[in-house]
Amino acid sequence: MRLPIEIETREDRLAFDLFDATTLAVGVSHALPGGAILTFRGLGERRDPADPFTVRLEIGLENGSIPGAVTWLCGRLRGRATSIRVGGIGVAVDPVTVEQAFTRAIS
Repeated sequence: MRLPIEIETREDRLAFDLFDATTLAVGVSHALPGGAILTFRGLGERRDPADPFTVRLEIGLENGSIPGAVTWLCGRLRGRATSIRVGGIGVAVDPVTVEQAFTRAIS
């Protein structure tokens, strides 16, 4: 199951840090603990330089991969993301709520 994820952040390096990369292109993937695959889908347009960046991702989840993916993702986003949307639904950057959003989206 593939889910779209959008992350709002004021840090221009967050996308690079998620992929441990110095350059990024749409389609770059990174394997997460538990077997999930994170794929970069681009950045949203900012209307004003003061607006946050929107990092667009896609996560491929397999049976049993949700806990590892949530732990890894929330660990990387803690203190760096202003909001996160999983499957179009906004949730807090908190492991419990993100895991619930993943579970709801794939059921």
